[in-house]
Amino acid sequence: MSGRLVVDASISLAWSLDDETDDRADEALTIVERCGAFVPTLWTYEIANSLTHFVRRARIDEDRARTILSALGRLEIVAVPPDASAWYVETNALAMKHGLTMYDAAYLHLAVAVRAKLVSADGKLRSAALAEGVAF
Repeated sequence: MSGRLVVDASISLAWSLDDETDDRADEALTIVERCGAFVPTLWTYEIANSLTHFVRRARIDEDRARTILSALGRLEIVAVPPDASAWYVETNALAMKHGLTMYDAAYLHLAVAVRAKLVSADGKLRSAALAEGVAF
């Protein structure tokens, strides 16, 4: 795997959670550390929400959540806001075509828009990406 990447929250969280090891995630982290990555702005909310959920469920403690946020904040991850005029129509079309949530379709739409590979642990999103010609 090389070049430009869009990473979703599932992959980003796998970098910091011991029980979520994934070879794709490890490879993606190496690339992100070297070259950076793109994410839709919703990624920041997904990460924060997931960490809050993990703390509430006692999967991690608050210190670990802060450490993870700090580590993610040091990476060259560019949060790309949606283009309000075209984003909804194009993202919705991808969601409808592939049965994705708008959240997952936002990652796919961004990967298409910036001509990047998409890395996700979500099988449905990976299948949709491949159908759209987006490499993994």
